[in-house]
Amino acid sequence: MNTKLILIMMMSCLYCYADTNDLMTITLPDFTTASSRELGRTSLTLLKNRKEQMEYMISQFNDEKTSIEAKGYIIYLLGKLRYDEAIPFLVKNIDFDAHSDKSRSYYMLETVAKYPAIISLYELNLPAIQAILIALKTETDPKRRRLMLFTIKQRGSNVGKSLIETELKNRNDSTNYINSVITEYGAISNMYR
Repeated sequence: MNTKLILIMMMSCLYCYADTNDLMTITLPDFTTASSRELGRTSLTLLKNRKEQMEYMISQFNDEKTSIEAKGYIIYLLGKLRYDEAIPFLVKNIDFDAHSDKSRSYYMLETVAKYPAIISLYELNLPAIQAILIALKTETDPKRRRLMLFTIKQRGSNVGKSLIETELKNRNDSTNYINSVITEYGAISNMYR
């Protein structure tokens, strides 16, 4: 997805957020002519509202009136807009099925996959992988475990295996646990070659 489209989507979120919550609407300056002061003020405003925007999107996801399609976009945007703070939410919702609403057969964005949290977690890179490995320690649902390991696999089979070994050893996990996760990861990697 190109940067301009991401910026447009982000600004749409900001405008919607401002309209529904009586907050000041943020207008981006013309970067070619803006003064340093104007650029600094806009940057600070965007960064200050970042957490509030993320919390707003998550609250919309949790609202039972929100459609499955909209929830898929929310999860997708949390990754594309690089909301690192949303990683626990994304791991928790890794098995959210954005295509379970059969009334829609397509999406406007380039990809709102069946499991959009996988895409978002991939976008968030190493912090997401570390959170997944922590979640694997207590996750018992086979489908969720498979999706978590598949997300790590997106980094590449050898890179994923190396990340798993390194992170689990750094946490002083037992050799048996490390080996069991690597074996499970190997099975996932072989399934999706």
